[in-house]
Amino acid sequence: MKYKILLTLLTISLAFSILLAITPANQICSDDTSSCQAVQDSQYSNTFGISNSIIGIVAFTILIAITLIHIKNPRKKTKIFLATGILIGTIAALHFIYLQIFILKAICPYCMIIDISTIAALIILAINKKVLTY
Repeated sequence: MKYKILLTLLTISLAFSILLAITPANQICSDDTSSCQAVQDSQYSNTFGISNSIIGIVAFTILIAITLIHIKNPRKKTKIFLATGILIGTIAALHFIYLQIFILKAICPYCMIIDISTIAALIILAINKKVLTY
């Protein structure tokens, strides 16, 4: 059950990453041009010259694939890969939230959905089975 919830959260993050990648900022941020557009057009919207949404698409696709492999055939190695990937994603999500709140002083709701879903995925992954059985 835990990995199905994880799969759902990763799929949400992938869907919003795709939305941000294929939709121009002026169209997706039309309702709130002051904050969403500021984030999408900022110098922080790219990492090493690559759009963060493209990086998100690749990362979430890989994490979804690892999750599906783990659901079908649970192995310690896939669990470690998954945990490592989600931990790295959570660190990036916390960094992006910091940038939006404290540096840009603008919030992109689509980015926040991705970031919060990634953080929630780490929390779900970290929940001990014993806690769920009591």
